[in-house]
Amino acid sequence: MSYCRFSEGDVYLYGSEEGYVCAACRLQPLVRSIFTMGDPPFGNGQPCGVCRGVFDGCETCGVHGSLILQTAAECIAHLLSHQEAGHDFPEDALLELRKEVNANEARRASDNA
Repeated sequence: MSYCRFSEGDVYLYGSEEGYVCAACRLQPLVRSIFTMGDPPFGNGQPCGVCRGVFDGCETCGVHGSLILQTAAECIAHLLSHQEAGHDFPEDALLELRKEVNANEARRASDNA
């Protein structure tokens, strides 16, 4: 399930078997991408026209790494960090995650009763 996508703002957050994934998270460092590895048709290892280096932390040469979070509560805190950084995403993403947190808490309470 996708909570928010790049077509809706600056954050792409979805659930997976590994946990919750914040894909190409702008809060993460830049990493090498397929565009800088010299594999046709993605590039030839030549310097980028923006940073003049094959890879030097340039947005054109690299992508931000993805982040895997384990709980809905962690995702809420992470989205709030995006919000503090000025990144846009639909408010519905926070609402859906809060619903999950509440459902998990209710499930735990009934298990302990």
